[in-house]
Amino acid sequence: MRVVEVARELWALGVGINILPHATRELVELGLADELAATGIPTEALISHDRFGSRPPGPPSSGADLW
Repeated sequence: MRVVEVARELWALGVGINILPHATRELVELGLADELAATGIPTEALISHDRFGSRPPGPPSSGADLW
């Protein structure tokens, strides 16, 4: 294996993996609700951007809207 890029320092970027509602429901059905609640952080807002970086009209969705 050859490493072609490396960071000198690691730091928090404020990003994560977002699991959409339908995937969350499936994980809950598999009995993983407690694990999700213990390790996950609920989504506060879901904001979309187009390929130019502009946001579509309308307010962002809150985390409650996603359930």
